[in-house]
Amino acid sequence: MATIGQALTAPENGWKRYNDNDILFTYSGILMEQTLIIINQIELF
Repeated sequence: MATIGQALTAPENGWKRYNDNDILFTYSGILMEQTLIIINQIELF
């Protein structure tokens, strides 16, 4: 079992890890759009 702040290098027993950059994942909605705008602004500075 992981503790807070510990990096998980592999999924824990009973869990699967998915690549969130996979083309099968789609993100939509206002929150996602606002988050991307904030991230893009931070990367510019």
